Amino acid sequence: MKRFLLLSVLILFIQGCSTTQSLKEIDDSKPPVFSTKIEKTPEECGSMPPIPVNIAMDGFYTDMKGGSYSNIDMTMFNAWKESLKPIEQWNLALNKLSDDYLLNGNKFSGKCVIQFLDDWARANALLGEIKAMPHEPKQSRYQQKWLFITSTVLYFKTKDVATPEQSERIKWWLTRVSKDVKYNSVTEHNNHYAWTAVGILQLGIITGNKEDIDYGRKAFNHFTDSVRSDGYLRTEIWRGKRALFYHNFTLQALCYMAQLSTLIGEDWWQNKDLQKLINATFNGTIDVKLAGAAANTSQEGFRPDEWGWYGMLPDGDVRKETMKEFVKTAPVAWKDGKQFYLTKIPNSKELGGDQDLLRKYVDRMK
Repeated sequence: MKRFLLLSVLILFIQGCSTTQSLKEIDDSKPPVFSTKIEKTPEECGSMPPIPVNIAMDGFYTDMKGGSYSNIDMTMFNAWKESLKPIEQWNLALNKLSDDYLLNGNKFSGKCVIQFLDDWARANALLGEIKAMPHEPKQSRYQQKWLFITSTVLYFKTKDVATPEQSERIKWWLTRVSKDVKYNSVTEHNNHYAWTAVGILQLGIITGNKEDIDYGRKAFNHFTDSVRSDGYLRTEIWRGKRALFYHNFTLQALCYMAQLSTLIGEDWWQNKDLQKLINATFNGTIDVKLAGAAANTSQEGFRPDEWGWYGMLPDGDVRKETMKEFVKTAPVAWKDGKQFYLTKIPNSKELGGDQDLLRKYVDRMK
């Protein structure tokens, strides 16, 4: 009897594993539409920087060995920002186009986004050499992941105006990149895991892939299970003076996943630990001394494009309305004394622009 049960479990395990496509199977399934004639992107869509097939980017933290990844070398940081400029140009342009499509119904803008994503798919973007750099070997991989997430959300927002051939190419390419991203994220359990899960969950919803949806659910539960009694994350509170930054950053990913969950017949917004985390991050952002006490050190400033999480909250939520007013006057400063005022928010470059707009788009799809 025991032998029969063990054999049954083994058969079920093998059957479960067989649903997962190998890298070779994905490569072999590259659709014939990739060999069709390339249509030139209309000039009215604007110009774009060279497509990043290979990625070589270095990091900027100086306390990575046994530290909290919180000390920034401004020279390295500025070099990173400089190398990121072409990608940010692409990102900003497509965010504006996709938001124009969602807000104003401008199909031409939506088609431009699809055309540019199709260009990336045809060029095997993000699938070349992802170079390990001397200071932070993982930074290039991180950038591959951010661009995968951005591309997945951009396609999600504009997929309705894609031709069948464009959809086939883009979905194949995103699936291929996702394999790289998942493989290189297996050891990550902090904010990088949350952000990987955003892209994988989004792709799973687009393609109907249960494995990818399960990946997103497992990651979401990992983080909500990591919420301490005071509402802060065990995965991010150790980041010292950058702890509050990484709480805002991680929460942005978790709130979008909660919103996406409504498309699979679930409601992760009801998770009590998520709400506890939202409250702690909200309170610690309004009164930074609270976050400093939790992290046992004063908190530093934020990048002004990583505060979009509250845009995912429903209209009328007191925390959302308070944050909207707060960020208009709250200076956000780096160590070098430069100040930013957060006026164009709630926004996220990784999640494709205006978060209010993205939330409403998901609501319409229910």
